[in-house]
Amino acid sequence: MENQHQDCARRFAELARLVGQVQAGLDEPRVTELAASVAHIGHYLETVLFVGPVSELTAEARSQVLSANTELQREYSLLRAELSFLRVSRSQESRTQRLDRIHRHLERMGRYSTDISAWLQ
Repeated sequence: MENQHQDCARRFAELARLVGQVQAGLDEPRVTELAASVAHIGHYLETVLFVGPVSELTAEARSQVLSANTELQREYSLLRAELSFLRVSRSQESRTQRLDRIHRHLERMGRYSTDISAWLQ
């Protein structure tokens, strides 16, 4: 079981790294590249949704992992919605607001991924 937790912890750490890379490229991204990066995060997120046998964790750690995992999925859904709106935004002001929101969603996803990785260690 411990190896499964360590493997999951590494995968969540990798997810946090991927999210950070996308975040770093947000200065003036091309929407197609951003969409591809978000899709890559989504594909990777699917591989880490199962966090292993959480019954092996303490009740507090289990609660934290499951809660953070739910929030991580929620942030990803919101990120995808913002990306959809960014694609149709015409004004620079609207695009800037969407990019700011995308940045915040990515930031929170990175934090949740890092937290889950730490709790599973």
